[in-house]
Amino acid sequence: MVDKTIGEVRNKHNSGEVSIHGNQKVSTLESNFHDTFGLNVQVFRRSANLWLQTTVTDEWTLSQQNETAKEFSLR
Repeated sequence: MVDKTIGEVRNKHNSGEVSIHGNQKVSTLESNFHDTFGLNVQVFRRSANLWLQTTVTDEWTLSQQNETAKEFSLR
């Protein structure tokens, strides 16, 4: 395994910020990281003891992802 910083692996070396807030769609967050920093990121949601890739639910907001994760943690 090779340890690298985000700065070492990103394609775009411009400065910038990515805002993260609950009413933002997962797809928007992932696109913002790509557009701003050239990074391909993927959001995962915890479901009981598993981490699930949110590909099918990328149009959900981050708050919806969190609420679903909370529901599964109570089961």
